[in-house]
Amino acid sequence: MSILPEGKSTVTVVNPKSMVLFGSTKQGKTTLVANLEDNLIIDLEGGTRYYECLAIDVPGLAEAQEKTEWAILKEIVMDLKKYKKDNGTNKYKRITLDTAGVLESITMPYAIQLYKAEARNKNYQGKDLRQVANGAGWAYIREAFFNVLAMFELYCDNLIIVAHTKAKTINKGGQELEVTDIDVSGKMSQMLAAKTEAIGLVYRKENKTMVSFKGEQFIVSGARPKHLKEQEFVMCESDEDLNMTFYWDKIFK
Repeated sequence: MSILPEGKSTVTVVNPKSMVLFGSTKQGKTTLVANLEDNLIIDLEGGTRYYECLAIDVPGLAEAQEKTEWAILKEIVMDLKKYKKDNGTNKYKRITLDTAGVLESITMPYAIQLYKAEARNKNYQGKDLRQVANGAGWAYIREAFFNVLAMFELYCDNLIIVAHTKAKTINKGGQELEVTDIDVSGKMSQMLAAKTEAIGLVYRKENKTMVSFKGEQFIVSGARPKHLKEQEFVMCESDEDLNMTFYWDKIFK
């Protein structure tokens, strides 16, 4: 029997499997993910210490247990794997990694492990592949970073990656333009855009926290799911008594 299709396929995925939420500091990124139901935050910066939420404080645990942050991250993955094996389902519907820039640093030991796995690099004694001559270490940094994202994707329905913004200059038609980009190194911003289903810019507007998935000319953002594509939402608003209302149902249907 031929497996060639006779017509168009139907939509089988509605919600983004993986999504980046990025924005400047103090724009409400952590507040948003802290108020998403059944969402485990892998806190890599200690920011959730100010919230009541479902979170693992990675730097806090590393300090308390006198371990590296990478060792704690590996333990989390193994615990998630064991739970799924024992119960036949994921423990949490969603997982958030906060933030991408810190994850890049934490996974450096893993990147070095990948680098030294090649015979020509087995005697490497350094601690930072960013310092390897001719940029030869960057491919392994990127591989480690995206391997870790893929690991966490195995144990949730939706993976959210929180990131800060950075200014980036590009040349377009001979003109130097400044764009808003995801705060990760080198090519990883473009790779994140390619590997995730949605990238939303988080910003404050008076008493509201907004998320924009509009593919603006000078901002890295956009989405594949139809209900997010070219959309901008109020995700949180507060009243005069600072009571907050969240609208995650606009993203996860």
